[in-house]
Amino acid sequence: MDDDKKHVLLAEDNEITRMAFAELIRDAGYRVTEVSNGRQALERLQYFSENVSGELYLLVTDMEMPYITGVELIEEMKRLGIDIPVLAVTAYGDKNMVVRLMRSGCRDYLEKPVDGLALLNAIDHIFERRIEERRTAEKTREHILETESCLADLEKVRNEVNAAVQSYKNLMDMGNSAYKVHSACYSRPLFPIGGDFADIADTPEGCHVLVADVSGHDMGASFHTVLIKSLFNESGRIFGRGEDFFSRLNRHLVTYSKTERMATAVFLNVNLDKMSCEAISAGHPPYIRMKKNREIEIGPELSGDVLGVLDSVEFDAHSFPVESGDRIFLYTDGVVNAGRFIESSGKTQRLSKKGLEALIRKYGENDIVTMTDLIGEAVLRYSGYVLDDDVLLLGIEIP
Repeated sequence: MDDDKKHVLLAEDNEITRMAFAELIRDAGYRVTEVSNGRQALERLQYFSENVSGELYLLVTDMEMPYITGVELIEEMKRLGIDIPVLAVTAYGDKNMVVRLMRSGCRDYLEKPVDGLALLNAIDHIFERRIEERRTAEKTREHILETESCLADLEKVRNEVNAAVQSYKNLMDMGNSAYKVHSACYSRPLFPIGGDFADIADTPEGCHVLVADVSGHDMGASFHTVLIKSLFNESGRIFGRGEDFFSRLNRHLVTYSKTERMATAVFLNVNLDKMSCEAISAGHPPYIRMKKNREIEIGPELSGDVLGVLDSVEFDAHSFPVESGDRIFLYTDGVVNAGRFIESSGKTQRLSKKGLEALIRKYGENDIVTMTDLIGEAVLRYSGYVLDDDVLLLGIEIP
C-alpha cells in the first residue's frame, strides 16, 4: 500500500511538539491530521471509522491532554468498537500507565523524550503489521469459505472446538472442599474459552492460592492458562514464595508468547500454623477481606510487574494476620469493570472495588459457597448480563 494511503492522526496538546512530529511524519510520506486534545481526536476517529476511503489509519497520542486524556481516549475507542491501532506516548518510567494501556488493548508505546527515528520506525512497524493482519484476515475468510464447503472438515473443527471448551471447563473445576481452606469459585468466561484462572494448592503449612488473568479469550489464552496450571501444581513443592513462582512463570510467558500474551496475577500464601497470609501481586487488583467480625478491608495496591512483557520483573508483597472465620476474595478485572450504560450521562458506570465491597457486605451472612455465587450473579445483573471481559471471583475462608 502506498504511503499516501496511510493516514496518521496526531493528538498532542503541546503545539511545538505537535508541529515537529507532524512535519517529521509528513516528510516520511504519510498523511497527517493534527488535533490538540482528546475530544477532537475522538471526533476524528469516529469520522474515520464511519467513512470507508481505502486508507489505513493510525492514532499517535500523548497521554496528558485536555478534556479526554490519552488513556481515556483509548478506553473509549474500545467501548465504541473503533478498530484503529494506537501508538501511545507515555511519561518515562510510568509502569502503571503501561499496565493500564495494555489492559485497554494498546500494545505499542514510546516513552518521552521521543526520538524522531524511533517514532518513524514505530509508525512503519504498526502499519506493516496492520497490512499483514488484513492479509491474514482475508486468508482466514477464504479458508472459512473453503471449510464451509467441506462438511467433513467442518465437523472435525467443531469437534476440536468442543473438546477445547470442555478442557477449559475441566481446568476451571476446582471443587469446594478438597483443600485446607474452605473455598468457592464463580467463573463466567466472555466466550466458551477464557483466559481467567484460579486454583488452590495445599502446602504443609496451609495452602497457596492463585488467581490469574491472561489477555485474550481464545485457544491461545487457554494454552497459557494450561501452562500456568502446570506450574502452579508444583508450587507447593518447588516455590516457597510467590515471587519465585511469578519469576519462573514470567520466563515461560516471555519465551512462548514473545510479549503477545501478558498476564496479571495475585498469589496468596496462607500459613495456617502461624495464622498469617502473604499476598504477592503481578499487576493485579488487590484482595478484599471480610474479617470474622464482618469488617471489610480492601488490601493495598501492590506494585508488581505484569507477566509476559519484561525479561526482568519485580514484585511487592504484603503480609497480614488472619483469624478463623476470615474470608478473602480474589478476582479478575472483569468483576470490578463490569459496567452498565447510563443514558442520562452517555457514560458507562463500572462496579468498581467499592461496589464489590458492598456486595461482599450484603451477602456476608451466607456460607462461603452461597455467598460467592450470589456475588457473581449480582455482578452479572449489574452489567445487564452483557459482559466485555471474563468474570472470575474466588473466595476462601480460614478454618
